[in-house]
Amino acid sequence: MSIKDSFQFIADSLVKHAIFFQRFHVQMQLFAIVGTIGLAWLGARWFRSWFSKRFPDVPKRIHRLEQNLSWWHYGSIAIHYLLIPILSLIFLAFVSQLLLLQHWRIGLLNTAIEVLWVYLGYRFLLFSLYSLFPKDIVRQYHLRLLVPIFVLYTLGKVLSLSTNLVQLAQVVPVSLFGSPFTLGHLFVLTFGLYFWVVIVIFLESLFVKILTAGIHLETGPAQATSILLRYGLLGMGIVLILGYVGIKGTAFAAITGGLSVGIGFGLQQVVSNFISGILLLFEGALRPGDIISVEGEISEVKRMGIRATTVRVLRDNSEKIIPNQMFFTKEVTTYTGSDRLTARTIQVKAKSGSDLKLVTDLLLQIAAQYPKVLSDPTPIVSLVGFSDSSLTFELKFWLADPRYDSQVTSDISFEIYRTFAANQIQVS
Repeated sequence: MSIKDSFQFIADSLVKHAIFFQRFHVQMQLFAIVGTIGLAWLGARWFRSWFSKRFPDVPKRIHRLEQNLSWWHYGSIAIHYLLIPILSLIFLAFVSQLLLLQHWRIGLLNTAIEVLWVYLGYRFLLFSLYSLFPKDIVRQYHLRLLVPIFVLYTLGKVLSLSTNLVQLAQVVPVSLFGSPFTLGHLFVLTFGLYFWVVIVIFLESLFVKILTAGIHLETGPAQATSILLRYGLLGMGIVLILGYVGIKGTAFAAITGGLSVGIGFGLQQVVSNFISGILLLFEGALRPGDIISVEGEISEVKRMGIRATTVRVLRDNSEKIIPNQMFFTKEVTTYTGSDRLTARTIQVKAKSGSDLKLVTDLLLQIAAQYPKVLSDPTPIVSLVGFSDSSLTFELKFWLADPRYDSQVTSDISFEIYRTFAANQIQVS
């Protein structure tokens, strides 16, 4: 179909739609559909109002969608979700029988009934998902995946009333790289990419849960693996969809040639960060959950992306977005490379002439009593300096998690000061 014929087909389709909806029988069916759905909505609202007054505890549970409810509560939730489509189907079936007795055509009513049956199944699926899984997760994919699918289905049913969808998909509004680009291609390119991205995000979150809960893999490696899975699937989906819509290798070459000019003028940093992100993920030198020192700040790696890494500064709980190439161009200290053990030291100056054994025993006792200090390796006390007026002791201990470094050091320092005062050891 040429571009001229395509525009003529679209114009003819619009005219057919206008003529179709101007027919008296069609308008009466539209009025019947809107009226019956409105009546069903009012009936469902009245029933819910009566039900909430009769059983005031149930609507609260329906709103919260609590888990482990009784069969009575599940039945109440099912009524809440399914009442409007059920009443609409009953009313529309009654109206269609009345119109058939008058020998009217009811094609639009039949289409509305088909859509309502699908809507009933859609609401039943929502009821099942909200009853079995956490509400926040279901709502996310309800709005991103299920709602668009149902809207597209309904739109397709309406368009099919007066338009051949197969012919409409073959309409060529534009030619791209010397190849015809149809409305079907445009549909696949837009909605296909959208649904593929949503499905990949869903699979990624499911994959992380399986790795962390199923085979008990640490969160860091699981998230790093999921990032590689996400970008691999996204890249594969983009290549497959572009190939399906007919964008050939010559088009890729043209796009690449255009991008190379842009890269030469200002995208070097973007490409460098992209390559650095790939290397970080494959090498495993940095993983989500690692504790690192960046520009003198102790931080926890929260998320790793292809372009940048997000870290949370432990000192004030703020977040920083760091370009990936910085991890290859600057020195970064990691406290969780091979293990999460971290050694910390506290120096104490006692007045010259203090009992060396008493000071040593007190420091070891304080460290041993603190719950976050590890017993293996054992804490040690060393005399690292002395003068005419003071003796300098160093308490060294190990922590299993470097995130608690500041809090543990502060607590132990307070305890040292209190214990030395109680034992009349003067601190200089």
